Amino acid sequence: MEISKLLKSVAHPKRIRIMALISRNNGRFSELMNHTNLSKTALANHLNHLVKMSLVERIARGKYALTKDGDELLKAVTTVYHNSLLREERQKEALRHRPVHRLQENRVRQDGGL
Repeated sequence: MEISKLLKSVAHPKRIRIMALISRNNGRFSELMNHTNLSKTALANHLNHLVKMSLVERIARGKYALTKDGDELLKAVTTVYHNSLLREERQKEALRHRPVHRLQENRVRQDGGL
């Protein structure tokens, strides 16, 4: 399977949500519908796509589970996302402090070192 096809299959926010819901408790179709606010047809289409990509499997009528690949992909995406948020927060924090120091240094120079 091409990595681009795999990544494209989880690029839709609803599919990530569906996979996350399934990972928490083996997903029943009715529960997934309630938590995603998708119509039956839309949810079925998303699930069929995830099944086709071997990220989700039907374990019984109306009940789904993540495959090992689906579980690992969801964990990897979650980790990358979490780390990205941490990096972004650190960058924002660093930027918040830099201009203040430069501004203070400029004021001291302008005031003649006072």
